Amino acid sequence: MQKAIIRIVLGVVMILGLVVLASACSGESELEYAASITEGILIGMNESNYAQSSEHFDEDLKDAMPEVTFTRIVPCVKEVIGNYIPETRELWHVVTSGIYTDVYYMTKYTKAVKDMIVHVGFYESEGKMYVYGFWFEETSLWEIWPLGSAHETGL
Repeated sequence: MQKAIIRIVLGVVMILGLVVLASACSGESELEYAASITEGILIGMNESNYAQSSEHFDEDLKDAMPEVTFTRIVPCVKEVIGNYIPETRELWHVVTSGIYTDVYYMTKYTKAVKDMIVHVGFYESEGKMYVYGFWFEETSLWEIWPLGSAHETGL
């Protein structure tokens, strides 16, 4: 009888452990997609490559930042903070609300004297990840960045 109870308890503990591991893995893969997409946006900006930067933008974001705006604004951003230094982003904060996940990274730029906070908003629709917002949390860029800041847009 006692062996049966021990087996049941061990079985429950193992199942709970697997559930916790599965949850941890799904959170990690979420950040993997965010890291990959964010890196693509930032590298695309370095190269003034709208197609690369906007690959995962949803239609609303593409409307808010069409290629003509991107082409005009990116040189201004580079003038202020320089180019993004590839693979220097560090996860700073993640906020999930309903279907939306907002990811904040500390990033390094060639002209910036401090780390820059980049805020990227994601959601999934029909199995595909979309970017609904991309902001610099740096007041010196708010006037030139067409999307302002998440604080100004209420996101």
